[in-house]
Parts: sequence; C-alpha cells; structure tokens
Amino acid sequence: MLTMYTISEIGGIVHLSRSALIYYDRIGLLSPSGRSSSDYRLYSEEDLAKLKKIICYRSLGISLKDIPPLLDLEGRESNALLIQRIMEIGIDIDNLRSQQKALLDILEKKNRILDKERILRQLIGDGKKIVTKNNYLQLHKNIEKDSPREHRRLLKLLGFSEDDIEKILLEIVEKT
Repeated sequence: MLTMYTISEIGGIVHLSRSALIYYDRIGLLSPSGRSSSDYRLYSEEDLAKLKKIICYRSLGISLKDIPPLLDLEGRESNALLIQRIMEIGIDIDNLRSQQKALLDILEKKNRILDKERILRQLIGDGKKIVTKNNYLQLHKNIEKDSPREHRRLLKLLGFSEDDIEKILLEIVEKT
C-alpha cells in the first residue's frame, strides 16, 4: 500500500508550515501527488523526498526560484547554479572577514584601555550568553582557524599578554 501524507503530516515531518507547503504548490515547486475524496492535498514518499531536497537547498541559501533545476541533478544548469552559490558564499566570507578587520581597527582606534573581564561581561551580559564557559574555547578555535592574525589582534586588544596568548593558542591545539 502506498503511503500518503496530509499537508499537516508532511509539514510536521519536515517542520514546515502548512502555508509554506501551499505556497510551494502555488509556485509549482512541490505539488501534491494526489487529493483525498474531500479534496485535501496528499503527498507521496517521493514528494517527501523532493521536499527534503528543497529544504536542503534552502538551508544552503539557494532561492526558491533557483531550486527547480537543482531537483534534476542531470542538468548542466544545476551545476552552474551550485558553482554560482559557492562563489557567492566565498564573497560573503570575504565580506565578513573585512567587517571583522574593520571592527578590530575601530577597537584599536578607540585608544582606551580594554579590560578583558569587562569585555567578557559585555558579551555574557543581558542574559543572552553569547559566550559561555562551554563555548569560550570553541569561540577561540573558530576565530583562530578563520583568521589567526586577527585572533591575535583581538587577544591583544582584550589585554592578554604575549604569554597568555601563547597559552591560549597552545590550549586550542591541545584540545583539537
């Protein structure tokens, strides 16, 4: 027997709203395979697999209008779209690194004594716990991996001595 899902069931499986599924149907991205006797949308296992691909592509930042050719992985257009997205991500990364550098430059130009405890309290403050004891080392690992030079600048701005910086970097290497 063929498994069919209602719009609520399939939405629950992939954590997508009913309105999103109706929109996908309206734009021709994902139409249900059938209808019930009461004219409710019914989705097959194949529809579910297609929906999971759509969600995957969306999570990679691909627009809904660019997804249809990707669902047919044989097409050359799909390869071009994937390469285009890779290039866009590279540009985004470069822009974020430039922003990171600019922010560090601004911190340096402020020419005030930066107290590492005060900075950490600001990051942890307001109950939003951006930095916690559990993710503090991971934060340093990520910054060091992406931009070792800027990581050292940040540590210096936070008031760490050269010895402290070397200890932090050693700890990162040991815990990796």
